[in-house]
Amino acid sequence: MRIRWSEPPADRQTLPPTCARAEERAVVCRVGALEADGVGEPVVLRVRLRQVTPEVRLEFATVADGDRAGSGQRVLVLETGDAYAF
Repeated sequence: MRIRWSEPPADRQTLPPTCARAEERAVVCRVGALEADGVGEPVVLRVRLRQVTPEVRLEFATVADGDRAGSGQRVLVLETGDAYAF
């Protein structure tokens, strides 16, 4: 799975061992094999942005065998102080 932010995350992030920084604004995370209608491994990220912003857009996409054009979703995350789950 690739997760990309519309705003750049802070340079120093603590990522889970299943995730790695892929680009300035993106990480890739291993979620395990996915069966049709199945559920992969959960990914928990706590992300700080370089600058405080009232909203940020997240893009989630699948990445398989080097294919970077996988289908995905876009979500608008508002700065409310609440935890989000997708």
